[in-house]
Amino acid sequence: IETAFNQYGYYIKKPIYFAKLDETLQLFVGHHDFRAFASDITGKSSIRKIDSITRDFNEQLQAHRIIVQGKSFLHCMIRRIVGASLEVALGRIAG
Repeated sequence: IETAFNQYGYYIKKPIYFAKLDETLQLFVGHHDFRAFASDITGKSSIRKIDSITRDFNEQLQAHRIIVQGKSFLHCMIRRIVGASLEVALGRIAG
């Protein structure tokens, strides 16, 4: 688990508005064109369906975890969705 956290997690020192984070993440649930959140979509459709996005707290790691479920994702899609949602939750961009 520690390796996965080091590879996929990061520490944010500023206060996060978790209600806003959860609200923003839910905007991505469903069928959408995720072209703006992907890289290298040459020859592929950018339409994808996210079935659910949940956030929980992992006691062992003392970290929040965002879980995205769906059949398939585009390259960098989830990383960019989470990054954009965190920017809103940090108050850096309007949401």
